[in-house]
Amino acid sequence: MEAKVYKGTVLSVEDDGIRAAPSDDIDNVSRRIGLAGYLTEPVQKGDEVVYCVFPDMTGLILAKIK
Repeated sequence: MEAKVYKGTVLSVEDDGIRAAPSDDIDNVSRRIGLAGYLTEPVQKGDEVVYCVFPDMTGLILAKIK
């Protein structure tokens, strides 16, 4: 199963997941995706991140861009 990897912006952080959108297509909002367990800093609305989305529309925040 191949995933698409995006550089984008966190639009919301909720109890059941994070919504993000690609930097070059802010209207393409993801479904709620998870946060990789190795990330130690909290992710907040407005943060730039690298994330992936799988064909079944699940996904994962892979890194926070500083």
